[in-house]
Amino acid sequence: MDSIKRPVYILLSLAVFLSIEGCKHKKDKLLNVTETSLSAKQYTIDERELMHYPFRVRLKDSTVFIMDLHGAEAFIQSFSFPALRWNKSIGQPGNGPHEMLDCENIRFDSAKRLWLMDANKMNLSIHSNDTLIEVALDRELVRPLDFCLINDSLIVMPDYTGRQRFVYVNSKGRIVSQIGQIPDKKTKKKRANMVLAQAWRSFIDYNPTNGILALATQLGEVVEIWDSKNNVRLGVFIGEEGFPVFRDRNGTAIPDGIMGYSDIQVGRNVVYALFWGHTFRDLKKGVILQEGGKRLDVFNLKGERIHIIHLDRNITGFEIDEASGTMLALDPNSNQPLVSYSIPKGLLP
Repeated sequence: MDSIKRPVYILLSLAVFLSIEGCKHKKDKLLNVTETSLSAKQYTIDERELMHYPFRVRLKDSTVFIMDLHGAEAFIQSFSFPALRWNKSIGQPGNGPHEMLDCENIRFDSAKRLWLMDANKMNLSIHSNDTLIEVALDRELVRPLDFCLINDSLIVMPDYTGRQRFVYVNSKGRIVSQIGQIPDKKTKKKRANMVLAQAWRSFIDYNPTNGILALATQLGEVVEIWDSKNNVRLGVFIGEEGFPVFRDRNGTAIPDGIMGYSDIQVGRNVVYALFWGHTFRDLKKGVILQEGGKRLDVFNLKGERIHIIHLDRNITGFEIDEASGTMLALDPNSNQPLVSYSIPKGLLP
């Protein structure tokens, strides 16, 4: 993709993770982890100039939706799949009515309506054919940076106040409940809640079939697994890079360790998370020339890493169809960013 200066720091508006007494933090045991390497198939999109920094991908029926983090023309581009004929643009950039200042993720409800969140405008937008519904978010929320649907009337997102780990919001945008704590109790005693919440910014996903909610930190190397039906944390994975590393500069968390995870998906029996591992020292030196990560971690529902998938290129976002064993992914460094991987059946539960 065209070389665009996109400071990785822009992705860092950071958050929090839940803690329950008696739940043990699990350090990775490499002896129990198997590894696989996969090569991608690249697709051709004629209108690829519409996308500047593809970051999220979702396949719904016969349409693929790609979220552009920069949103120069629009934040969402949709294409027929697999023909990849352009369909339409969604989420025009701007500060006017029905326009968006940013976009955080792509979600679908049971009626196949498309949900987007604009953290700057503090609202949700629900798209169905030519109908648009906008929902203002509770002003007690602090600029939420990811979300997912529990059902058509309940949304969950990390709690960026730092008081709790995540927050449930109803379909009217009002706060229903706040659950859990960040696992780093030691640092929590020394830092302001909101600063810690910034450092613990996490990406989130939920699977309605098994009720599992998972979060992965953008800094450090931490993944949390939750049973959302009972509000119980099932496990915490802490990799070699540990908790998020940061400095408190006048009430703002300044990243000072590594870029960790950038996307997460809860499957039937496992959780997938995309890891980058770039150090901020190397980013500042300009040593890192490509955006994204090449390592896909696979966890069981206890929070134990059981498999590592090494990819042949850097990607920013992914979606796995466990039924077909296919993973769609986005390589923002390529002129043709949409790729797919075939995951061996033995790796899928």
